[in-house]
Amino acid sequence: MSTGSELDLAVYSKEQQDFLKDLFAAVSDGSGAITPVQLRQALSRQRVKPTQVQVERVWRNLDPNGIGRASFADFVRVLGDLFVQSMTPRPWKKVLDEAIELVDLGEHSRQMNLSSDGGSSSQHAEGSSEANEGQAHAR
Repeated sequence: MSTGSELDLAVYSKEQQDFLKDLFAAVSDGSGAITPVQLRQALSRQRVKPTQVQVERVWRNLDPNGIGRASFADFVRVLGDLFVQSMTPRPWKKVLDEAIELVDLGEHSRQMNLSSDGGSSSQHAEGSSEANEGQAHAR
C-alpha cells in the first residue's frame, strides 16, 4: 500500500507531507496502521472534538473491510485534506462538517456501486438510511 500513500501524498507540499507523516506516527503504535481509538487521538491532537457518530462514519471509510486497522494510505486518502487544513487556522466545526459531508457522499457513491454490482439489498438499504441521516445532520 505504500504506492497508494505516495500517490495520495503527491498532491501535498513537502511541509504538508511531513505534517501528515508526523501526525500518523504520533498516534500509531508503530505497526503502520491505526485503530479507531488512535483516530480519535489524531483528531484530538488537532483540537477536533467529533461525536462518536462522526468518528464511526469516518472510520467506516478508513476501514471499509472492517478489520479494525487503517493504513497510512487510507488515513491520507480519507483525512489528508482535513488535517492539512488544520495547519491554517479555520473554524473546526466548519472543517469537520465539510469532511463528514464528503464522507457521506463517498458512502453514498460506494453504496450505489454495490447495488449496481449486485450487492445485498439489505446492506444498501441500511447504508442509504445512514447516508440520509448524515445528510440531514450536515444541513
